[in-house]
Amino acid sequence: MPAILSPIVISLLFLLMLRSQLKTRLLSARLFVLPMLLLGGALAASSGAEAGEGEGILLLLEALMGIGIGLLQGHLSLIFQEGSVWVIRGSVAGAAVWLFSIPLRLGIELGAASAFGIPMELSHELPFVPYLLGIGGIFLGRALLVALRYPRQMAHQSI
Repeated sequence: MPAILSPIVISLLFLLMLRSQLKTRLLSARLFVLPMLLLGGALAASSGAEAGEGEGILLLLEALMGIGIGLLQGHLSLIFQEGSVWVIRGSVAGAAVWLFSIPLRLGIELGAASAFGIPMELSHELPFVPYLLGIGGIFLGRALLVALRYPRQMAHQSI
């Protein structure tokens, strides 16, 4: 890929993710489907791969950091009634949390791997696995907090 295309692709991906973060969606138990697919996909993809204990701990840390970020995003999400249905929409503050979490999560994972000499074999072999764990954790954390704060609204919506 030519060097000029890389910033363009990154910018387009950023805009798509930002749009997705701010989109209004039906508040229902479906909020749990995507995180389960992402986390399940990461586990299925990595099931036959070799990973050391240290790398496994860092991957678990990636998922847990994602859940923490998702809990914060769930707190910052806007939940309101639109007509007769309850909806959820992310906020600009929640999108900012997501954006600033990217270098933080990456820095912690790579910094710990470097500092403790942990070989990242699975992450090099299957580089999408840490991404799926982090994003799946974020979506799961957000869904958990929203379900805890608005259980009645989620239960009454059709899936």
